[in-house]
Amino acid sequence: MARQADILVVDDTPANLDLLTTLLEDAGYHVRPAINGQLALKAATNPQPDLILLDIMMPDMSGFEVAARLKENEETAGIPIIFISALNDTDDIVRAFDLGGVDYVTKPFRRREVLARIENHLALVRQREQIEKYYQSLDALKTQFMQSATHDLKNPLTLISGYVDILEVSTMDEIAENRAMYTYHMRTGLRRMKILITDMLDLAQIETGLELYIEPVLIGWLLEQARQTYEMMAKERQITVIMEEPGYEMLAHVDSSRMLRVLENLVSNAIKYTPEGGTVTIGCIREDQVDRIWIKDTGLGIPEDDIEKIFEAFFRVAKKEHRMVEGTGLGLSIVDAIIKQHGGEVQVDSVVGEGSTFTILLPRTLSK
Repeated sequence: MARQADILVVDDTPANLDLLTTLLEDAGYHVRPAINGQLALKAATNPQPDLILLDIMMPDMSGFEVAARLKENEETAGIPIIFISALNDTDDIVRAFDLGGVDYVTKPFRRREVLARIENHLALVRQREQIEKYYQSLDALKTQFMQSATHDLKNPLTLISGYVDILEVSTMDEIAENRAMYTYHMRTGLRRMKILITDMLDLAQIETGLELYIEPVLIGWLLEQARQTYEMMAKERQITVIMEEPGYEMLAHVDSSRMLRVLENLVSNAIKYTPEGGTVTIGCIREDQVDRIWIKDTGLGIPEDDIEKIFEAFFRVAKKEHRMVEGTGLGLSIVDAIIKQHGGEVQVDSVVGEGSTFTILLPRTLSK
């Protein structure tokens, strides 16, 4: 249930205060009345209201003075203020806005006008809070992204640096004798760095809304391309890759290079996480509302608690057998981002020890 908006109403006339309190409470708001400026300043800090309705013409301390004090205080400066006045004077209205007021209402009160102005500004407050939370989450994600990237880049850099140190103190005979081993390990480190940097750049481009290049393409042809790319890897691991429903006549309008990237990531993962002798099944079929593409394996499976996390950047399942498989932790983030760009979704069904099925659902609006 949504929290009631908290409104502080400040007016030195008891009849006006009662009228506004009743009007706002009947509309579902929580109201705190204050009869003068001093009480208003105290009420505005403990706790802070979502909005203040503030009368201009009050004895001892005018609404303008109250507003100035509130704006001077860092804690209360952001509270939206709607001024109340019996005057419809342009100078007062200008001064109200100069002091940070967001709006004004005039006496006598018109119920619909008062409620409409309040709701409009409360909606703006809610939007601002959502934007602030969004940017906070982006900052947290950026920090996590940089920490993870630094850690993952540090490992291959350390590996390469170690072999450079060995080369510096080795004799020419020792270098010649161990040349193949040294170059293999350094190339492995460089390859890991290249994959990680490429994935990071790809994910950044996708999430900043890089334009899709939509073109007609046969989904079955993309699946076959992905299968062929990892055919040698599958043979080396004695894994059988089966095209269950080839979909060679399924024409869809997609970004072919990105969709191929999605399918290659999923086929590669299916092979890497499937023990020797296992099976990977791929296929696609046209349904009433969607085109369904699937990549199914008889691999390690994903723990139920981790399924919702696997599309997060740098997330990797903590189980030992999963950690033994080389990866950046960005592949599934890229898959999810690309499919969302196409208006689709990725579903995951998995049982530990039995395998996983990744299903892509693309809206038929992309199909012809």
